[in-house]
Formats: sequence, C-alpha cells, structure tokens
Amino acid sequence: MLVSVCIPTYNGERFIVETLNSVLSQSHPHLDVVISDHGSSDSTLELVNAIGDERVRVVHMPRGRSIAENWNNAVAAGVASFVKVMGQDDVLYPDAIQSELSAISACESDVAFCFSDRDVIDPNGRTVFRPGRPFGNPKKLRSTDLLRSVVSSGANPIGEPVAVMFRKEAWHSIGGFRGEYVIDLDFYARLLMQYQGFWTGIRVGAFRVHADSWGSNLMARQFKIISLFGRLHHEQPSTIRRRDLVIGALRAVVRTPVRVIAQQVVGRR
Repeated sequence: MLVSVCIPTYNGERFIVETLNSVLSQSHPHLDVVISDHGSSDSTLELVNAIGDERVRVVHMPRGRSIAENWNNAVAAGVASFVKVMGQDDVLYPDAIQSELSAISACESDVAFCFSDRDVIDPNGRTVFRPGRPFGNPKKLRSTDLLRSVVSSGANPIGEPVAVMFRKEAWHSIGGFRGEYVIDLDFYARLLMQYQGFWTGIRVGAFRVHADSWGSNLMARQFKIISLFGRLHHEQPSTIRRRDLVIGALRAVVRTPVRVIAQQVVGRR
C-alpha cells in the first residue's frame, strides 16, 4: 500500500539528506515522497536531486506564501490515501511507516489519524528528551476524550507531524492546514470535530530542535495554543469545559519559560 511522505522545505540543506535517507530506508518501500520547496536559496534542491531515487518528487511553492500553504501544497501533490507530513530536519525510525500504516489501515474510516511516540533530538542527532507513553497501550480514542486531554495538557500531547499519519480524504474534508505556529494542533483539533484518533504506543521517529527549526518561537506558539483552546471551548462548551481550559492555560504559562530555556540550550549544541 502506497504512503505519501510530504516534506515541506525552505533552506533545509543542513539536515535534508539525513531526513530523506531515514525515509527512503524504511522497511515499507512503497513510498511517494513529495518535497514542497518554498523558494530555497541554498543547496536544498541540489542535495535532493542528487539522491536520485525515483520515489522522490519536487514541487514548488512561490516565496511569500505561508507555512500552512506549503504544507498543503505538499499534501495536495501526494497520490496516496495515507499521508505523513514531517519536518525537513526530522528523522523516521526504520519501521515507522509500516507500523503506523498497519495501525491506521486496520481502523474503521471514522479514525482519521494515528499518532505515536517520538524522541526529541539536538542538532547533532543526540536524544535530549524521550517522552513517556501518555496514553498507555494502543487504543482508539474518542474525540471528546482526546480533545479534553489536549486542552487540559496545555501543550500538544498528540505530537509533531513526524509522529502522525492521517487519511488524505480527512485532510481534504476539513480544508487542510491553516494558521501559524500551531498549524499541527489546529489541524488535529479540527479533525477531532469529525473523526476519532488512534494511539499506536510505538516510538516512530525524532523531532529535531535547533535554532532555526519550525516551532522554535515557543512564546508565540504557546500564546497561539491558549488562543486555540479558548476557541475550542467557545465552539464546544459541552466537550471543552471551563475547568479544562483554565488548567490547560495555567500549565501552558508555567511550562513556557522552562521550554524556552531548554530549547535555547539544546539549539546551540
């Protein structure tokens, strides 16, 4: 079964070869790898083209468009029914695609996405944080339960895109990605308005933290997360209770300075 792995890029020469090698060496070989380049001025595209794998295609996004538009451009170009979006600096572990594909394809169509554990690595590829198993054993999660868990956490317990695989038809049905800073979390929240999610319990890859990484502006990101939680409470007050909103906002405020300091330290390595 074919899977589209979509990698939005912009001046990603530092890590793009490592990222692509982790994708192309997957135990599941049936891949449609889409690079959507947002007008890179470095050697990103030369490095991609030099790999010479027929599974890799490059599409272009003109400069001046948003990050969300580049993500959507990548997904729109994909030809598979199941999609993984990942950062130009992230890494997949060898059985990631096979594990997630097995999980989501075994679910009913009301499950729009599956999500997994991931590591956090520094610029040199060293693991600096290994989250626990926040949802226990593999399971299908009701949308109401998962939304409440997201809001009350004050963060993004579903994880970055490298830890997620979704159905393309579900992406299309909600109008794709939108916004900034919390593009991924906003996407998951809107999916959960219509669908369910599945927790695999598997560790599938690594999200790289460095000074130029997507999501590096944590202060702005946390502000947008709190704003998103407020919107969810307004739209679904019976699901997202005021108690969930207050707890989540407090946790987001408390954690932000710690995360900013930690990212600055890790990003300089």
